Amino acid sequence: MEGPCVASSLGATMRTSGGRICAVVELPPLKPKPGLNGRSINLFDIRARSWTMTFMNERKIGKARVTKRRDVRIHADLWHTANCLLDAGQRDIKASAHQFRASLIFRAFYLEAFLNWLGQHLIPHWSYLERLNPREKLDLLNDLIHVTPNYGAPPWQIVKDLFGFRNYLAHGKPESSATESMEALDEYLDEKLGRMSQTEWERFGTEGNAVKAKEDIEKIATLLYKKAKVKHDGPLGPFSFGFQIHSAQL
Repeated sequence: MEGPCVASSLGATMRTSGGRICAVVELPPLKPKPGLNGRSINLFDIRARSWTMTFMNERKIGKARVTKRRDVRIHADLWHTANCLLDAGQRDIKASAHQFRASLIFRAFYLEAFLNWLGQHLIPHWSYLERLNPREKLDLLNDLIHVTPNYGAPPWQIVKDLFGFRNYLAHGKPESSATESMEALDEYLDEKLGRMSQTEWERFGTEGNAVKAKEDIEKIATLLYKKAKVKHDGPLGPFSFGFQIHSAQL
């Protein structure tokens, strides 16, 4: 609790401080006392004659029952994260390889999450099919909505590469890398010797592949959403965030 509100004989006032109402009552002056050179002055012993009157503010604050219902579309968040990582890598070349790898991983996360979202709108008890891998889920939904993919050509070709990359990093193991090439005997040879031999997953995690994955997955998701003709509440589209409904009841 805050310290008391001090009332002195300087005057009658009232003020509010920290939720408390402080009343200051005027006190009568003391009798004149002899002063210097025979003059009389009125002194108020404020410390001795101060009164303290503190009253708690008894105003009651009502309460409201707040309810919220949110439609969370995790695939939209994963898509946005993949885009942010790609943009960050393109803005700053320093250590950008890490941004591009992460963007590819989240792009794969998006596709599987989107398939789960689409599947629950099309197939009852979709949760029973959670054990299927992403490619199997994709094939099942393609059959259901009459889409015939060509995994040997864009945009469908990215599916195998993207999930292969994702799975390899998710279950990473030690490995050795060996390469052999014919190089010209020129002033750049020493620089080429100093370059690290790269694994397959390192060669895949480039800006070009991150951009290509975004473009191809966008085409696939848009096609699946359009052909599925799902009916749902909230914003439309395969990349739209969900929504929230809230209310307050007195």
